Amino acid sequence: MAYRDRRRDSGSRGTGSPARRAAGTGLILSVVLFLLPLLTVPPPGSGETAEELPTGTLPIHRAVQAASGERDKSRMVKLQQADGTVAELSMSDYLFGAVAAEMPASFEPEALKAQACAARTYTVRKQEHTTGAHPEADVCTDANCCQAYVPRETAESRWGVSAQTYAQKIEEAIAGTDGLGVLYQGEPIQAVFFSSAPGRTVDAVEVWGNQVDYLQSVESPEGEEVPNYHSQAVFSAAQVREGVHLQENFPAVDLSRFAQEPFLLLKQGNDLHQRAYKLCRNAGFTPKTSVFLTQMMTAYYLVCEGQGVSFLRSTIPEYVTPTDSVVFYQLRDPMATRPIYLSYLKRRANPVQQKLIDFMWSRSLLGDRPGER
Repeated sequence: MAYRDRRRDSGSRGTGSPARRAAGTGLILSVVLFLLPLLTVPPPGSGETAEELPTGTLPIHRAVQAASGERDKSRMVKLQQADGTVAELSMSDYLFGAVAAEMPASFEPEALKAQACAARTYTVRKQEHTTGAHPEADVCTDANCCQAYVPRETAESRWGVSAQTYAQKIEEAIAGTDGLGVLYQGEPIQAVFFSSAPGRTVDAVEVWGNQVDYLQSVESPEGEEVPNYHSQAVFSAAQVREGVHLQENFPAVDLSRFAQEPFLLLKQGNDLHQRAYKLCRNAGFTPKTSVFLTQMMTAYYLVCEGQGVSFLRSTIPEYVTPTDSVVFYQLRDPMATRPIYLSYLKRRANPVQQKLIDFMWSRSLLGDRPGER
């Protein structure tokens, strides 16, 4: 998405809202090679409401009412570590590392308790549904596969002088919720969670493509009190042309900050039209579209004239005249990506086809070349 920087335009109308000035004025739609399929979902506020969900105690020891802390201590968890070895530790010890990795220990005790319940539920479900990623273990330390985990010694080292206080807070959160989790129809739920949401969570269908009764979109009114709720990065035209804005160490934009801006979108029937609406809905608002266009470049030039904001492919800045009046941001919502596939007969590619293939490889659009893995 691109947005003109009105601060550089002495003849512009007014100074813009504080959100406009702070945002730095630009977004860009990044293209990658693999992503979740596009799905049609009802917009927020469509009238559908989720039924009240049951909660309960996980079936750890149904017949024995143990003292506080004993349930977690007596249940063992097999943890695959980074080096591939499998360690067996008690649920309480594992939860310490999971909670310490997933939530700042400085958070309120009740928040830590909620995290402990979610982590416990997640772990028990993993124990009941093994995965091919680590068949010999219940969970692993890879946050891209399971929930995050940090060894107690590492966590305490990071906490420094607060180590004793923070360790006690997490221990109390785990002991205070001993054996507790969340069930749906008698089974542990998929206790997925997130750091924060821009006013509203999203349905499971928008993330994974399948409906889950208890993972429904709900209001999430957190704001400035959430650490790193807002982040900002400003890039020059030259940096955008070099792809600096797509580096992982630069923050993505909070799309909700542009909720009041006029959007320049492509017409219905274009793939980007549908994804643009879903991106905005995921950010908690419906875009105020000022005009529908047929060409992406037309949208870009209108942005240069200060007519609004628009979604662009990440390659567009490489083919336009550099200008510092438009700043670009990357989007990390899965809906901001789409797959690109190239099928060809390796032994029959003519010179023109081979040039296209070489170009796509040079731009990392086809992954690794054969023999480079």
